Amino acid sequence: MSVYGVVLVLTAAFVALLLLKIPLDLRSRSDGRRAPAAGQDHFHCGNSSAQALKAGCTFDQLLWAWLPPDCPEYANQEFMKAGDWRYYLDPLGKQRATGASWTAAMDNEINLWGEKGEHLSHCVFMFLSLGRIVHDGTAYPPRLVSNEHLDHCAEYLLEALRKGDDWQTMENSVGKVSYEEYCFRYH
Repeated sequence: MSVYGVVLVLTAAFVALLLLKIPLDLRSRSDGRRAPAAGQDHFHCGNSSAQALKAGCTFDQLLWAWLPPDCPEYANQEFMKAGDWRYYLDPLGKQRATGASWTAAMDNEINLWGEKGEHLSHCVFMFLSLGRIVHDGTAYPPRLVSNEHLDHCAEYLLEALRKGDDWQTMENSVGKVSYEEYCFRYH
């Protein structure tokens, strides 16, 4: 199995663990700040790129969203370095998005299309972001923990892995059984 395949398999396994461990609502965080309660006001990045920039928000390409200044980076930088992600104006990839079309997409005036590798990598780095949230207890945007999105990514990754010729190839030991695990509870 390729390194890419190994990463996808590990990610799929990690997803199952995260879905069991991640709290639906981290009201108290390790940094002392509190997430807004349901119905409370929260930081808003506006309705355009110009408003988002003026508010101090940054564009997170992994989440495809403008995030407030106090949001952690999660795995966006790693995602950006993982590939030369190209976006297109059409689903056939005939016309690459650049300049004005990119600006229009950032203002939701047009839709862009991405390649399969970008989509698969997005899902891998989404799960890595979840791991950081669980480990660090940091703030997170709702999109990052959306069950619908997580289910989609898990199924998309598994579908891609199952199509590989080496899905059934013997590769490694499953390791020793652990007797030292415990369930951590968020307070």
